[in-house]
Amino acid sequence: MTSERFDPTDLSLWERYRGSVRRPATFIKPADLAVAKENIARHDWARRLLASYRSGADYVLSQPDGYIESMISETTPLCTLFTMCPHYEYAPIHGQYSWDVKRPDELKCRGCGTVYPNAQYPEDLVLTAHHGGEQRFTFHGGKGWLFNNITLRSSWSGAIRAYKNHYMARAARSLAISYALTGEAAYAAGATAILSRFATVYPRYLIHSGYGEIADLEPRIAAQQINALPVDELTCPPNTPDRKLHAGYWMAGRGFSAVGMEGGHLADLAEAYDLVAETIPDPERLRIERDLLLEASYLLLADQSLNNKTATNRSAVGEVGLAVGEPRFVRFALSGLRWFIDEWYLPDGAASESPAYGNMTLGGIWRFADSLHGYSDPAGYDPPGGRLDNLDIYGEARYRSVFQVLADALLPNLKYPPIADSQPETGLSQEIAEVMAARYGGRFRDLLRELTGGLEKRGGEWALFHRDPGLTDAGPAPVVALPDVYFPAWRMAYLRSGANGRRGAAVVSASEWGGHHHWDSLNLFYWQDGHELLTDLGYLWDNPDKHHLAKTSAHNLVVVDEAEQRTEGRGGQLHRFAASPAARLVEVSSTAYPQTSEYRRTVFLVDQPDGAYLVDLFRVSGGTKHDYLFHGPNPEVTLHGFEGGGAPDLKPYGVTGVRRRQADSAPWTATWALPEGYSFQALSLPEAGETAHIGVGWGQRTPAQKGLQIPYVVRRREATAPLSSAFVSLFEGYRGQPLAKAAARLETGVPGGLAVAVERADGGRDYLWALPEGARAKLPTSAGELLAEGHGVLSTHGEKLRFAWLVGGGCLEWGSHRLSLPQPRWQGRVTAAENAGQESWLALDQELPTRLVGTTLLAGGEALTGYRILAIEGRRAYVRRGGEGVDALPAERFELIESAYLAAE
Repeated sequence: MTSERFDPTDLSLWERYRGSVRRPATFIKPADLAVAKENIARHDWARRLLASYRSGADYVLSQPDGYIESMISETTPLCTLFTMCPHYEYAPIHGQYSWDVKRPDELKCRGCGTVYPNAQYPEDLVLTAHHGGEQRFTFHGGKGWLFNNITLRSSWSGAIRAYKNHYMARAARSLAISYALTGEAAYAAGATAILSRFATVYPRYLIHSGYGEIADLEPRIAAQQINALPVDELTCPPNTPDRKLHAGYWMAGRGFSAVGMEGGHLADLAEAYDLVAETIPDPERLRIERDLLLEASYLLLADQSLNNKTATNRSAVGEVGLAVGEPRFVRFALSGLRWFIDEWYLPDGAASESPAYGNMTLGGIWRFADSLHGYSDPAGYDPPGGRLDNLDIYGEARYRSVFQVLADALLPNLKYPPIADSQPETGLSQEIAEVMAARYGGRFRDLLRELTGGLEKRGGEWALFHRDPGLTDAGPAPVVALPDVYFPAWRMAYLRSGANGRRGAAVVSASEWGGHHHWDSLNLFYWQDGHELLTDLGYLWDNPDKHHLAKTSAHNLVVVDEAEQRTEGRGGQLHRFAASPAARLVEVSSTAYPQTSEYRRTVFLVDQPDGAYLVDLFRVSGGTKHDYLFHGPNPEVTLHGFEGGGAPDLKPYGVTGVRRRQADSAPWTATWALPEGYSFQALSLPEAGETAHIGVGWGQRTPAQKGLQIPYVVRRREATAPLSSAFVSLFEGYRGQPLAKAAARLETGVPGGLAVAVERADGGRDYLWALPEGARAKLPTSAGELLAEGHGVLSTHGEKLRFAWLVGGGCLEWGSHRLSLPQPRWQGRVTAAENAGQESWLALDQELPTRLVGTTLLAGGEALTGYRILAIEGRRAYVRRGGEGVDALPAERFELIESAYLAAE
């Protein structure tokens, strides 16, 4: 839905409906209070949580007269970011500080411990504003930092004012919750005092930018004209005014830190007010609503853009609307919520940017979405677009998909891979898991039990107000099963190993370019047994060095002609995705390099009781230099079979201290030592003419790791004319001895065909192959010839079969064992892609047999993506059923590649 533009200074609807609000009406409802009180009566974790609220509230109540005024200044706060420590320059470009409520007028640098304000670094540069009365803003006039075309100067006093306001907004909420749960009037009075103070000073606060610029004029005008101010803004030299606030709404603020997310603390104040409003005389209620809640909304209402910051801001406007009875505010927020669910998140529920930014965006919308669940417009309000009555947010399939991806994209340690702009250790919050468990139940409830370590042990705010008081740990928590999955819109593949997919995961990216993405098409990330093996470095936020983590050569893939991958148009296509009890397979390609006719990665994961390993096949055609790069998890690497000497630095990749191995077809191994006696081996199986280089390059992942380097392996093939290469590797993590003792390429006799023989530590052998469609190869084994088509794995021990797996080929024959697929590939037209409520399906031009339920349907136009088939009815292949699953994307054609599996006798 879209919301109609309206004049936020028109207070008529607020005046008409403010008296109709039935409280509490925002994040906490009357039924939620009843649940919380019952949880407190029954459970220690709930009593501990109440004690925590009361402790924070009691601290505020125990302070002397004048405390609230000293914490909530009349002077506009500035930004907690862009406040560098000139002594140490830790964590460019924002700095990182500790702020303690017991020493509220100090900041301590987390890098060096320097305390600010500091006489050695005086705030001797003053900007003076005059609108609404004089305000003085002080900055350090010494060293500045050039960033994003503006010189930044630190204002620790301005940041301190922001930290104080943040604390007091949260304190108001803690006081209000304490009142709602105990009925003690002192808590309501404390919350009211904070709200009243904010209502007094907020109209005076000026619109400003996190970059240190201040609009010295009526805030409502500044909010509307932030990029075309009628007067010069205040800015620190050598910057000069240009009558706009730098970065516009993206870094704008007013009463809190100017990071473009004013709404976070406004929502705290709205919820606090909602819980204590009935204790406040109406004239003061009216003043708080008008001079704080509505006044603070003007900046947010002026910003019509939709991005991961306005998710928080629009939601706050919606909470204000619920708290004061302004239905237009609710619609403004709801239109944003709908856009984020239907447009910002991909049709499969994945984040359009990165896992970390997906969490950030969800963090901005989920509380308002929950507040809105069950919402009805005020009686008598009947706008042109129709009323809202008993809104069911959780019944909407696209919103459910967002939560499904949060569960299905987890690594076995219940964290997310640090792909794109995501930091290591990004995970699923317990609070979101509580929402998933309460609103959808089933497997999400099991996930919550595992995250908490037991429902009787832990619970957060959501649990206090929403967890069924009778929900307990009935027996041991089941181990949450994580699926092998390909996300059709995100185009990310997860291959799992171990029981329930909880030992390891290989993640292969075929994602398209987008905001907060990296130059990482077809990157491979590998995690196993609690360790990152093939790492992705992650994200350094606004650090000036962050490009070192985003560039192509920071990833595990092939670089062509020493160039960065392209962005727009790099595409991503799925060719195969299949899983069996003992092996999984994904094959993807992209057009990341315009000079290539093929850029394709095939990854096998072989999962045995005594170990698991990856075989990686990377084919490239086009360009004259192909560099297969990967880096391990730390500097502790030893080489076997790598004979070479010093060589020039690989300057395009920033790799120094290089050793070079001459062209040699003999396999060689790099082995990394990890904590707890764990090892990671990378077996390289060179192609003719392939050289290898190893040196050190960028390894920093956090501000504290500045200067850290890790080993980079660069396997190279080059020629004077366009060439084709096929890089073959085996990766394995293990304790003790590796499962894969040795590996070698096998000749297939088929152009474009690849095959690998793996010698296992138990004396057995595995054979893996990837052949062009319709081709047949005769491969030598230790016990006779293997006749193979398509893709597959044969695992043997002497003359005995452990398992055989055939994917997309007509036959597999070895000794007396045979697998056949009469129709290895299905193809046809897609006549429609339909999404109807809780059901989504692709209508095909033919019926598929029901035995194909659970397999992957490839569908699309020129490029294909993949869906797990949940049901087949006639010519419909369902990809969402009963709310579970994903939207069906428009498609013209489909393919389905069958597989067959044979276990040991």
